[in-house]
Amino acid sequence: MDNSVMKSAILPLVSLLLPVAVHGQMLFGVTAKDLVTINTTTGVTTKVASLGLSANVVPQAIAWNSTLGTIYGLTYEYSGSTVTDQKIIQINPATGASSTVWDLGSSVPYTALEYFSPYNTKMHYVREPNGPNSADLAFFWPNGVSPVVSQTPYGISSLAYVDNGQVIVEFDPSSGGILHGLGVNAIPYNLGAAPSPTTGDMAYSFNRLYALDSAPGNHSLYRVALGNGVTTLESTVTLDGDQVRGIAFANVPEPSEWAACAGIGLGLWAMGRRFRR
Repeated sequence: MDNSVMKSAILPLVSLLLPVAVHGQMLFGVTAKDLVTINTTTGVTTKVASLGLSANVVPQAIAWNSTLGTIYGLTYEYSGSTVTDQKIIQINPATGASSTVWDLGSSVPYTALEYFSPYNTKMHYVREPNGPNSADLAFFWPNGVSPVVSQTPYGISSLAYVDNGQVIVEFDPSSGGILHGLGVNAIPYNLGAAPSPTTGDMAYSFNRLYALDSAPGNHSLYRVALGNGVTTLESTVTLDGDQVRGIAFANVPEPSEWAACAGIGLGLWAMGRRFRR
């Protein structure tokens, strides 16, 4: 067979199958020291690598930036039980290596962060300027210039960006826990009761919203229906003497997808060898 004919037969196949390598999203989590992946169905965690943080630095929440292909995290630095510094770090999803991006200082408590834009141009975060009963929803531009306050809702402790209609789903721990939808510069609207009054972090991917129970010794992963806030226990996250402190979906091919791509590559290589004979 002529090479040009072989190429015309193979290229459509490649264009059809290559998206298998890039469409999948994996749920990542951070423990006190490690980056892990989480099987949403079974709750089983797999260590990717150590974050390389100092012994007195603990991560709190994470967010995924698909444009840059990196995970961002909020960390607390402690002296005893006192928070002496807060930083936003950048995490390589393949190696777990982390580095400081912005130093937030210790004067204002920060509780959550999330990218809130189809183009990942703004990193939204929550801070508590007036104590635990009020919070500013603000954002940084990517270069870390001064934050801009966009809203002052009540008692937010975690965020998740929903790409359908550009909505942030926020968790309010008051009154036993409430989930709110939050549009751009809009008044929050009630989505229903939260799965747990100790929801620690939330993550959204392809019409799936997950909330993680952060209570010590209890790592339940809930799936939340966006239309009415009804929650379903998805799995129990399993860890040995540690706690998942933040979750985020990231566009990283799952092992099965890599295997599929490898099989595609071997098949095309074999076809090429056959046609060259």
